[in-house]
Amino acid sequence: MRQLKDRDELEHLLKGLGILGTGGGGPPREFGEPVVDADFAAGRYCTLVSLDEVADDALIVSGGYLGSVADPIDVNEVLQRWERDFEFGRAVREIEGYLRKKVDHLLATELGGGNTIVTLTAGARLGIPVIDGDTSGRAVPETHMTSMVLCEAKQTPLAMIDLEDNVVFVEKCGQLFADQLGRFLVTRTHGMVACVNSPTSGEILKKGVVPGTLSQAIELGRFCTGLTGSPEEKLAGLAKFMGGWPLFWGQVSGLESDNTKGHYYAKVELEGKGGYAGQHFKIVIKNETMAGWRDGKLVCMLPDLLLTVEPGSLEGIMSATVKIGTEMLIAGAPCHEKLREAIKTPAGQVAFSSERYGEKMAFQPIEALMK
Repeated sequence: MRQLKDRDELEHLLKGLGILGTGGGGPPREFGEPVVDADFAAGRYCTLVSLDEVADDALIVSGGYLGSVADPIDVNEVLQRWERDFEFGRAVREIEGYLRKKVDHLLATELGGGNTIVTLTAGARLGIPVIDGDTSGRAVPETHMTSMVLCEAKQTPLAMIDLEDNVVFVEKCGQLFADQLGRFLVTRTHGMVACVNSPTSGEILKKGVVPGTLSQAIELGRFCTGLTGSPEEKLAGLAKFMGGWPLFWGQVSGLESDNTKGHYYAKVELEGKGGYAGQHFKIVIKNETMAGWRDGKLVCMLPDLLLTVEPGSLEGIMSATVKIGTEMLIAGAPCHEKLREAIKTPAGQVAFSSERYGEKMAFQPIEALMK
């Protein structure tokens, strides 16, 4: 157990989360960093605990804010509102009131410069320790895309609070309904919807959670901060650190996008540079990068990680900021084994189906695709 009070460490965390967010999960610089700065200014610090420190009978909830990565957010307005009324905190209390039990730990649902930081500021504001882990090992566009299907954990009861202060409490629902409800609320207000869900015991959590991912993000950020060399040397270094493959260096030459139904959809075409000159790359996006093809051959797909970074700073590239001319390095990495196990279950096959992002193809692990 330790407090996150080292500003340099949090800087590395922000950088790592921006990369592991695979284009989504919230922008670390425009959103995450101001939230961290506000907490430091107020003397609020989050306590981080390892999975080993979580008791089997502990009560854990996870959650974050739902929204399209393309919807504009005024972070200063958000921070001012949170000082008056922290909706996420109220949603936690709704769950506690229903269960008549205090929450012992918070857990991030995904990695990203927004929602992971929301979990950390919630821990600091509410005095609840946060677990070093999450349920996807990356950012994902839908709440049911989680490793917790591995242990048949339920999403309910759940509480949502939107910008109009509508409080929606769901006692029981189907696998896809929670995200559909959240997207309805997002579409109504074109803003952030606080969602706290999946109350789980420590015993069950340990069977499905992806452990140590916040520490991984810190180490990734630290590594990339010190990484030097040519764009291709940096790409090779990033891929090696992630246990993956360098896939592409190129510039965006084509972009089709649509911000609808609470999600940002895009198809991105790139032309290669350097050693990839003459090659082409295609990315399908649903808030985050879902799948990638090099010269027409599939090379990476959800839940494996398709990482896009800026060649100079190695900052993660947010999907909604991509435009014609954007230059990026692309690496692919395998997801955690818990996700690999989860997608073999009936619930996992539904949750992570490529049809969720407009394709029709069975999952193939990146190591098979790269042979």
